[in-house]
Amino acid sequence: GDYKVMVHIHEVRQLKDEDLNASVDPCVRVEVLGKRQQTKTAWMTNAVVFDHLMYFSFEDLSPEQLERGSVTIRVMDVDRFSRDDLVGQHVLDLPFVYFREHHELHGRWLGITDPTHKRKKGLMGYVKVSVAVLGPGDRRHLWDAAEEARLEAAERAHGLESVVMMPPSIDRKVEFLVVTAHRAEDLMPMDKPQVGGLVKGGIDAYVQVDFAGNPSARTPWVARKGKHDTALNVSWTSKNQLWIPVMVPTMTTGVRVAVMDYDMASSDDLVGTAHLNFRALRSKPVHRRWFNLYGGPEGIYGQEAEAMAEFPAAASHFRGRVLLSAEVVRHPRPDEVEHVHVKTASTPVFLDPSYAPASHAAGSDLA
Repeated sequence: GDYKVMVHIHEVRQLKDEDLNASVDPCVRVEVLGKRQQTKTAWMTNAVVFDHLMYFSFEDLSPEQLERGSVTIRVMDVDRFSRDDLVGQHVLDLPFVYFREHHELHGRWLGITDPTHKRKKGLMGYVKVSVAVLGPGDRRHLWDAAEEARLEAAERAHGLESVVMMPPSIDRKVEFLVVTAHRAEDLMPMDKPQVGGLVKGGIDAYVQVDFAGNPSARTPWVARKGKHDTALNVSWTSKNQLWIPVMVPTMTTGVRVAVMDYDMASSDDLVGTAHLNFRALRSKPVHRRWFNLYGGPEGIYGQEAEAMAEFPAAASHFRGRVLLSAEVVRHPRPDEVEHVHVKTASTPVFLDPSYAPASHAAGSDLA
């Protein structure tokens, strides 16, 4: 169905400066399902009222797309002569908002953190937002002025910490999402033969993991060549264990695992995606499990192909499968670096590239 996402950026406060100055130059950027909008920039201040309303419209959004989607709110420190710096961000899953009363998170202060910078720990400030997710037939609720006055009174009486979501009084700690890419089988060749077939087609496959606004974690790419109608198998035997730090508690649950095709001269191609649940992984790790990959048929490119590869329910063709392990390390070593990094995981003998495995049911665990 058709959905609208409304994001109201009310204000920011207590921003920690990025450039070691007395203030920052804040701008708030919002991303929803690949669409982006931003507020104006305020100069040399740690607190400002933006009162900026943003609307994001999506036609024919599937339930799966809604389930996997998120709203990423980034507070940036704008630099006139160099790259803008991230002050902090907060990620909200779309289902978290949609299944609240009135389909809205209304007038809430959010603590922001910077998961991309290993030296910046703790909260980097606060942003006050309203976020509504409206589906077919939904209308935005008209909020009671008395309720808003009560929240404002509590804020004045007890301070910002009394009404903020994820307050600093919570003992937040770092855990690690660890995803290991073992092997992929029956992959669709993504590169066409060149020079009349003298240069074979194939795939330069790697695995990329995205979660909670962290920088993407990637394995090295591995090249496999073959005829364009031949399925290809790939094994990752080094730097195949991806470590992503997560500040808990977190309201983000969806983990995106993508099999990609590296292209030197153009943007990389998405083969297909598997989706994991962070909360489920905290309770039960995934141990060498096959995940099927789906997408469009050969010869289909552009937004339609990207949508089918991103959301398996909308796809029409099998594109291969990937063998993954995943867990949450809740008590990491004291010397574990608190930023995205990769390690080499031991690979079982039967996953050696020369091994010809028997057929396994997709989605099953291997002993």
